[in-house]
Formats: sequence, structure tokens, C-alpha cells
Amino acid sequence: MRAVASSNPKFDKCVVINSFAVTGTSCEMLRIYAQDTEDNQVVASSLKGFNIDNTKEIWVPAISLSEIIGRMPEERIDLLKMDCEGGEYDIVFNSPPGLFRQIERMLIEVHDVDSQSNVGTFSQYLEHLGYHVSYVPINGFCYALEAYRR
Repeated sequence: MRAVASSNPKFDKCVVINSFAVTGTSCEMLRIYAQDTEDNQVVASSLKGFNIDNTKEIWVPAISLSEIIGRMPEERIDLLKMDCEGGEYDIVFNSPPGLFRQIERMLIEVHDVDSQSNVGTFSQYLEHLGYHVSYVPINGFCYALEAYRR
């Protein structure tokens, strides 16, 4: 894991940028499907069929959410923000349920992928973990979800 200093002097002492993918289960490398272009990617995903333009496979270093939280000095997390193009299911469903007792609020972009991976099942799972959940559509298959501890 390589840490990079922030380019914003206001955050140099409190923000560390690490270059890796986040997963639900620990693995050294994760396959990402991306557009075959040198431009910035907005829909690169760990899900093969997430976007039809994602024809290039790349491998990136990975770390689980559990490992990240385990390395943090604080026991409580005020806000967890996720925008991971379908990876939210792996991260949330495969992280230990007890981990979420440390997280007060989450803002997550949730994609309807299939009958098992959709905003309805995702919301039900978060409610089971003790969160109040609300969401609004962004487009036909994507939602802005807010979950906060009850």
C-alpha cells in the first residue's frame, strides 16, 4: 500500500490518499473492468458486465473494508461515503456485520444490478444491521442512499 500526500495544503496533516481498490473480502489484487482509453474512468467496475464499454481488464492492489477500519485509530466512524460502481454489494455484504456498529452514517451510490443486487435488498440488509435507510433515484438504475444508525 502506497500513501500519497494530499495536494491541498489544508489537508496535508489529516488526509492520506492510498491507491487501492476496496473489497468486502481480503485479497491482494482485484480485477477491474474499464474502458480501453487513457481518459479518466467514471464507470470502471469490478463487475464484468457493469458497462458495455468496459472491455479492458486491469489488476489493481486491493484491501478490505475490515482491514481499513482495523488500521484506524478511532473506534467510531462518523461518515462512510461509497461510490464504487456496483462494488457496494461485495463491500457491504461480505464485511463482518459487527463492523457496521462502528459506522454512524453512510452515503452510498447504489446500482440495481440484478434481482439479488438492487437497492431494495441492499436497504433491507442495512436496516437489519440497525440503520434507518432512505434513497432517491439518480437515474433508472442508480440511487443515492443515506443510512444512519437508529
